[in-house]
Amino acid sequence: MGVETTDHLSAMDADPPPQSPAAPPLDPTDRRLAPSAVWSLVLGVLSMGCLWLLGSIPAIILGIVALRRIEDPVAGLRGRGLAIGGIVTGGLGVFTGLFAAAGILAGLLFPAVNGTLRKAELVHAENTAYNLKTAISAYQTEYSKIPAGAASGAPVDLQTDHELMDILFGADNQSGEGGLNPRGIAFYTGKQAKPMGNGRYRKGIMLQADGTGELWDPWGNHYRVRLGDPASGRTENPEIPGSMVPESILVWSAGHDGDFDTWEDNVRTW
Repeated sequence: MGVETTDHLSAMDADPPPQSPAAPPLDPTDRRLAPSAVWSLVLGVLSMGCLWLLGSIPAIILGIVALRRIEDPVAGLRGRGLAIGGIVTGGLGVFTGLFAAAGILAGLLFPAVNGTLRKAELVHAENTAYNLKTAISAYQTEYSKIPAGAASGAPVDLQTDHELMDILFGADNQSGEGGLNPRGIAFYTGKQAKPMGNGRYRKGIMLQADGTGELWDPWGNHYRVRLGDPASGRTENPEIPGSMVPESILVWSAGHDGDFDTWEDNVRTW
């Protein structure tokens, strides 16, 4: 009994077994550079120039992965600055890619949108020209003469300025005794024109309080009108002088280029 106690006390008094010293932390220069940090920065820089979204998203992901691995002391990796640089440049690459994509998309859509708008303008000009022709025909039916100061016979060339439109609008200065529209009938009506500046308007009627006004095409020009002899039903073709058109009322617009002499884009009723 006494021997066991003595042995037990001796074991307690003995020195503890020596422990191996803790491994010193790795010097930063001894750590291995994290490959993901390097690739993050490379892809981030490229995403700002040519890869855009194809490089920016992987750059951000690799940068985050690199930071997590670098924070782990067991991994023994370095490259925190590279990873942060990759995330930052990748983020900038996202915006660059979005702007580039928007520019490319706009470039692809612009011709289609521009073509659609131009076609809509042509349709509007054509409809207006035919409506004007109908209004002039209604005037001639009502008064048995053309809406102009000259007598019927030789072709009369007019524009949709006050000289013609005041008559067709039934304006105060053309209604009543002595006017060319004494009954004050509004043979032509339409939407209000939009201002373009410099006294020009587009796509509609510029109407004054006294009923006077002008008619403008979609490109800021007046329409032109040629009135022939209603009895013969023929009018000289303004495009091909010397040839005849089997109509007594011709209406046309200068088109998109605003030049009446270039007939390729002119809108006409014959």
